[in-house]
Amino acid sequence: MSLFLVLTPTLASGQSADTTAATQQIDSSVVTAKTAKMVSRGNIYSFNVEKAASVISVTGEPDILRQMATLPGVSAGMEGSLGLYVRGGNSSTCRLELDGVPLYNATHAFGIMSSLQAEMVGSSQIYTGGFKASSGNFTSGLIRATGHAAPVDRFRAAMTVSPYIEGVYVEIPGRFSLRLGGRYSFMPTFAGLAIDKYGSKLDLDGIEVGGIVYDYNGHASYRFSDRSCLMASFFYAKDKLITNGPQFGAENGWETWMGKLEFETMIGEATKMETSVYATGSDSSEGEFSVNKDGEKSSIFVDGHMYEVCGKLLFSGKVRDKVDLSGGAEFKRILDSYSVSAFVDAHASFGKAVDLNLGLRQTAIRSGDDSRSNTDAHVLADVNLTDRVGLEFSFDRMNQYFHMLEGLPTGWALNLSVPINSRFPEETSNQLYAGAFSRFDVPALKYLGSMEVNFNVGAYFKQMSNLVSYVSSVNLLRNSAKTWEQDTDLGRGCSYGLETSVLLNADRLTANLAYTWSHTDRTFTHINDGKTFPFKFDRPHILNIQADYTLLGRTTRSGRKVTQHVIADLSYYSGNLMTVAFGQYGGEKISFGYEYDKMEHARMLFNNIFNRTQMTTLNGFRTPAYFRLDAGYAFCIKGRKVSHDISLSVYNVLNRHNPYMYFNEDGTWKQISILPILPSIRWKLSF
Repeated sequence: MSLFLVLTPTLASGQSADTTAATQQIDSSVVTAKTAKMVSRGNIYSFNVEKAASVISVTGEPDILRQMATLPGVSAGMEGSLGLYVRGGNSSTCRLELDGVPLYNATHAFGIMSSLQAEMVGSSQIYTGGFKASSGNFTSGLIRATGHAAPVDRFRAAMTVSPYIEGVYVEIPGRFSLRLGGRYSFMPTFAGLAIDKYGSKLDLDGIEVGGIVYDYNGHASYRFSDRSCLMASFFYAKDKLITNGPQFGAENGWETWMGKLEFETMIGEATKMETSVYATGSDSSEGEFSVNKDGEKSSIFVDGHMYEVCGKLLFSGKVRDKVDLSGGAEFKRILDSYSVSAFVDAHASFGKAVDLNLGLRQTAIRSGDDSRSNTDAHVLADVNLTDRVGLEFSFDRMNQYFHMLEGLPTGWALNLSVPINSRFPEETSNQLYAGAFSRFDVPALKYLGSMEVNFNVGAYFKQMSNLVSYVSSVNLLRNSAKTWEQDTDLGRGCSYGLETSVLLNADRLTANLAYTWSHTDRTFTHINDGKTFPFKFDRPHILNIQADYTLLGRTTRSGRKVTQHVIADLSYYSGNLMTVAFGQYGGEKISFGYEYDKMEHARMLFNNIFNRTQMTTLNGFRTPAYFRLDAGYAFCIKGRKVSHDISLSVYNVLNRHNPYMYFNEDGTWKQISILPILPSIRWKLSF
């Protein structure tokens, strides 16, 4: 038996979901006349928004976070969510930066969609190794999203409409220029619509489900001259999901915020100084109430908070013609910890043969009564054997100065952030990578044009220490800031794997194939009797393929440019691991003459008393392999003043019942699947 669960507020509040009532999916699409190009090596991948749009998403926006899920070395969590596990790390050890500021939660609807508006992001770099020392406080992946670098030269505006999220974006030119964007989602309202003080509300058999989802983002700059500029950025996103019923209710919510002020100026001809201050954080809350038969109401609420305040000074410039140097210092407060860091990054080219990047970061931190000092070190070397073939090596040692107690391992927003202390010190990882890369051109083909092919293959080995995990699964759903030290254990992890990717960039086609073979495990003193066990999202095989083909590109007599795109995505990977109760064995029955097997109630009672459940080893059962095929079509008309983009998509075209969980109910095995076939449409108007 298989059951589909669509992640609506109903499911989030703990009720069963009716998959016929609503679906959530809309594609993002390439909207430029020429297919966007992706640049990569074994550790660093660069994208623009158009390339990110070629990955069909669950809710409809071009999404750099979802693009990361398609890269080598990255394992996805729950289907459709943005819980990402980079080279064996936890999802909380992957850092996302927006304009240099970390966002500690950048998702909506329990991780289904990103809260970053595509129009606000000019480009992004995704690192799985070879990191920059200017970014710290993480131990696995790094996503650097930056706004548009070019000054605002004229007024622009855009509006997007879909069944599940609406957005606006505007650019205002001038010496004081602005970029502003905002979105609102109607995801909580699928089977009916009424508005109250919480937002949208739905009535199902006496159960009222309400919610609100929105975000807004802005960037302002004032240019004093060609050499100096003052800039300010802000970001805010909020989710609230509410269930009210006669006997029970629940309220879950989270919000993420960021504000930054930065001053840039040129010192001399080749040196730039950047001074910035920022504050960032996230807040979450879980609450529920119940009413007993006497009408008495009881409730419980748990809150979580994460915040960071930072002042930073950075210098960058050229020391010699082929040497770039940057360095600086920053002072931070993270939760109850204070830290001072000094860092330096250097890039040198030795002819055409060697590119060398070195990074060093020294951090002194005080948390409570505990003081410590640590070094982050990064080495990335590219050795070009020929103009087309080269080798790449990297080493990274990283430290993270907070712990994220991950509940359900899906990357959701209600995890608890806690500071380090003497018993639970900073998380540390050491990672090695070695690989080869090549690039070659293919002669022009009739329907594709000229083509460039990039091929990467490499292997990594990673050790992680001071990882924190809940000892019992009872704690996965209910976090407590007061008792977390009693509920958790300190351990270590190991991951290694082989990564391969092939990138095709042609005039009318971009395609990406990424394959990873890997193994990841964990070891904790008080979990599994201290024996090493496989990580829940240890997936030996992960394959992702994306293709974006320009079906038509022409210019009409009126000067409008018309393009059409066909998009196809394929995902295949080994099933996730879980611990399953697969049998029972009987205990010794007591002999006091009671015929307990003749009464149904008594038989069930004594069965629970005397019989024992037989479990697999920890994470000892692997679900069947995951397979999904998505398809999309995009139509773009770009006029002199107004442009239209229309995209159609189908998520999970084959309607495959991919398993996420198995359980036994009354002797029958049942399967939970998350997302069925989800068709959708999106329209964007730009002027």
